Amino acid sequence: MKRSIATLLAALGVGLGMAAPAAHALEVVEFPITIPVSYPRDPAPAPDGSVWFVAMTSDKVIRFDPATKAFRAFNLAGGARPHGIVVDREGDVWITEMGGNQITRLNPPTGRMTAYALLTQGNGPHTPALDGQGNLWFTMQHSGKVGKVNRQSGTIVEYPIPTSGSGVYGITVDQKGIAWFAELSAGKLGRLDPATGKITEHEPPTKDSGVRRVAVTSDGRVWFTQYKTGGLGRFDAATGEFKEYPGPSGFRGGPYAIAVDGAGRVLYNEIETDTVVRFDPKTEKAEAAKSPTRGTAIRKMAPDAQGTVWYVGSSAKTIGFIK
Repeated sequence: MKRSIATLLAALGVGLGMAAPAAHALEVVEFPITIPVSYPRDPAPAPDGSVWFVAMTSDKVIRFDPATKAFRAFNLAGGARPHGIVVDREGDVWITEMGGNQITRLNPPTGRMTAYALLTQGNGPHTPALDGQGNLWFTMQHSGKVGKVNRQSGTIVEYPIPTSGSGVYGITVDQKGIAWFAELSAGKLGRLDPATGKITEHEPPTKDSGVRRVAVTSDGRVWFTQYKTGGLGRFDAATGEFKEYPGPSGFRGGPYAIAVDGAGRVLYNEIETDTVVRFDPKTEKAEAAKSPTRGTAIRKMAPDAQGTVWYVGSSAKTIGFIK
């Protein structure tokens, strides 16, 4: 196990709202992935305490047991190119297959896999998210759509995004069932109302900032990373107001993954500088730390039931958590 107690990047934090060391400093804990995988990515904590992830270019979905440090791999069809993954409240694992142009549902106890073929070809299903009813929402990077799999019926609906070439990327669902998604190429934040199917696009103050991934805090505010220009963004759906916060590494940092921990703090990483940032919305102060492994390449973060945020290092072939 590799372990790093985070030190603040004080020099980088000057004028950027970086905080003095807290009573509980930011900490990053990492484990090597000890089975053969290629391009591991996108953690998905499960109700039983395990954490799942996919290996995109080796067509596998993998379960990690934090208690025993054991890994177990399930093989997908050749050419599946799994990208995103989530685990529902029953423990079933949902996977987006960019190569297979489908959604796959895995029942771990039996190993049974159910495929949900998309309505049109060439969609590139990307990032998934579950709503309060257990329905699966997902982005389609290649075709510029948002999709939904109805949990009960298995039917799929596809919603085209108004902006052509939007580069739709991350997605989350808020407490009211609204799906929020990132438009990386268009630099916009999208909103999809499931009751009407209507999509509304919002553009942050910094144009073409590269909105990459999104998360929602308990107050309903939407947070997002700005990959192209650096920093963290916030959108208040109640007022329609944006606010932006520079990141510790400036415009070169490449903010990428984002999640909210159990204390309501926003965590994100800067993929170009191996930096992890913890931002407190109440104080608008941040702490930052270097990843334990150089070139980690964190592409997604996700909280477990206790609010601990997990990640996978695609280049370093590691799995870890932030607290």
